[in-house]
Amino acid sequence: MARVLITGCSSGIGRATALHLTNAGHEVIATARNPSSLADLAVSARLRLDVTDDDSVANAVAEAGRIDVLINNAGFSVWAPAELCPVAKATQLVQTNLLGVMRMTQAVLPQMRQRRSGRIIQISSTSARRPSPLLSHYAATKAAVETFSLALRAEVREFGIWVSVVGMGAVQSNIGENRFTVATDDTDYAVVMARVRRRNQRLMSTPAPAQEVAATIQAVMEADEPEYRVYVGEAMRRTVAELAALSDAEFERRMLIELGFADAGK
Repeated sequence: MARVLITGCSSGIGRATALHLTNAGHEVIATARNPSSLADLAVSARLRLDVTDDDSVANAVAEAGRIDVLINNAGFSVWAPAELCPVAKATQLVQTNLLGVMRMTQAVLPQMRQRRSGRIIQISSTSARRPSPLLSHYAATKAAVETFSLALRAEVREFGIWVSVVGMGAVQSNIGENRFTVATDDTDYAVVMARVRRRNQRLMSTPAPAQEVAATIQAVMEADEPEYRVYVGEAMRRTVAELAALSDAEFERRMLIELGFADAGK
């Protein structure tokens, strides 16, 4: 049995993972900015945690005590043309999705290093490697998390600490409801927005259940020597491998074709 701290458990993947790991016999510490959202969650402990606040992170980790596994799940997305995304919102995104991961990682590493054991699992997205239009800021944070984590994995491996990234595509969660969206109806980006929206609706027609994400996280957590990057579902693994094999130009052409732009073949 491992003692697991999960960030962002108020809904979606975090909540599903907290319940799944509890049912699997692990001791789960569920956290959220608003702890009242965790009141009905049957876990070992429920703590207030704002990953964008240094004091909140320090207090939560101190109150949690021993942490064998850290799952960095807290985050949100921004859906907007790069030109129109407010800098303040982009800053909030980086504070949560990237610096929040870094804060939490720094906070738990000392105890893991002293024990010579631990697991850190970062929740990522296929957007980190092959982003779609209107997700430039979100994809940038996830790509940064993956780069950070790959370097971190090498830094802490000699201490018995394993760092892994769990990536996914469309998932049944609240991230769409929590997404910050910039209205583009009266701008030159209206056509792009409409086409990306139709593409996303197709992708979201068969989302992976949050339970499948939770099961993948458990498998990574319990593996003797977990891989660095693991994707949710065999179909997604095949899709990502296919996209990764494309050159940048080939990927761009494929994306333009999917969006229905007439000059995509040029």
